Amino acid sequence: MDTLPKVRVLYNDSVTNDLTFRIDGRIYFAHKCILSLQSEWFRKYFDSHGGFQGEDKHLYLDLSCSKKFVIEKWHDVESMLLKNDFKEHQVRNEVTNEKIRVKNVNLERRQEDYDESTFRFEIYYNYEIFGYFLSYCYGWSIQPKTTDELFAVAYLAKKFQVPSLTKFVDCLLRHVPKSWKPNEHKWKAGLMVSKWLVLVETRLSILNFLARTLTVTKGAEKRAMVKSIIRDEDYNEVERLMAEIYEENIRSENEFFEDDVLGLDKNGNLIGVTGNITSEQSSSDESSENSSSTYQSSLFSSSEDSGSES
Repeated sequence: MDTLPKVRVLYNDSVTNDLTFRIDGRIYFAHKCILSLQSEWFRKYFDSHGGFQGEDKHLYLDLSCSKKFVIEKWHDVESMLLKNDFKEHQVRNEVTNEKIRVKNVNLERRQEDYDESTFRFEIYYNYEIFGYFLSYCYGWSIQPKTTDELFAVAYLAKKFQVPSLTKFVDCLLRHVPKSWKPNEHKWKAGLMVSKWLVLVETRLSILNFLARTLTVTKGAEKRAMVKSIIRDEDYNEVERLMAEIYEENIRSENEFFEDDVLGLDKNGNLIGVTGNITSEQSSSDESSENSSSTYQSSLFSSSEDSGSES
């Protein structure tokens, strides 16, 4: 018997609820047993507040976005950290007992410090966005309208420890880097946020975007800049992806050379674009052969070699 429809009808039900949320001055009704099954955070919270026993165990929680520093747009995370002197709000380094200054620290390399016990920032969410989170816990599908809302839902999924929702949003957010232009720098904030919110697929998609961008970039200056910003494990992944892209490009060029320029049929016989090349045609059309050789050379020679041949 499918129980999901019966669970769905309990969403925001004012009759059977034993839990009331206040978000931005507005109310959601909920059920402790349902949230305990979905969220490790709520399970621990209810266990520490008397569990489910007794008629007077109705709880009222204000879960409005209320921390001191709020990130309204996900791509503003880097500027927010610097503007508000992020490291002044962090604990001391446990190994050296040294307080780290923002101007002397690589924010991405220090991302291991971004845990909920010391991270005082929240990604902004409102009554409607919290409703996406809550409705998911009751089995409803969610359809946030913007990328900012998706990141906000991902933040709530991490905050309240709902890993299935994290994976769901991750599958949607991983497509975002595909819309970025090579000269955009959203990847820096995107990488930071995706690692903070444990968006595994989104992180890989951002690293793939970075690898493709660096593959077509001339000079080592930009690569050195990227390497100085991101952590070693991320840059190693970028280098691995760049190697795969390079091999893919070589295979594509070889396939083009074999199938289109030379024109090999399935038996390995040399053919032209419109048919077989006979020895008679080859000897009578020397100028065409020379032209083809020049074209083939231009595909694989460096610009310097091509210049010397011309």
